[in-house]
Amino acid sequence: MNKDIKKAFNLPEGILVSKTKTSIDKVIIYCRSPKIYTSCPHCHCSTKKIHQYHYRNIKHSKIDFKQVILNIKIRRFKCKHCQKTFTESIKGIDKRKSTINFRLQTMDLLQRNSFNYTASKFDISSATLTRYLLDIHNDCKID
Repeated sequence: MNKDIKKAFNLPEGILVSKTKTSIDKVIIYCRSPKIYTSCPHCHCSTKKIHQYHYRNIKHSKIDFKQVILNIKIRRFKCKHCQKTFTESIKGIDKRKSTINFRLQTMDLLQRNSFNYTASKFDISSATLTRYLLDIHNDCKID
């Protein structure tokens, strides 16, 4: 079932889906990292001691007038060796409030429509669209 949800919504490979919730205008997918152990970015030792949990809502896409939101359970670990806390990294998810899939969908609609129209369709500001466009331009830029 989870593999079907991952394929249907084009989710990144590095997450596990626990449940989904659907409302009139949103589809919320609750997910987390499948790893138990992670390595400390400071001393590179492996640890599984969890310091705290927090949740992030990330816009993933828009399907049939419904906003798909990933509710990701992010864990903070505490290293047993260096005693520093750090946040786990999940493949395909960065610190932004949207996934690459969402940003590409906005750019696809922006090719045919204005900034204000595209921003209203995706419930974001036109300044955010400009930032997405500049980020994609800077990533494609060859020095």
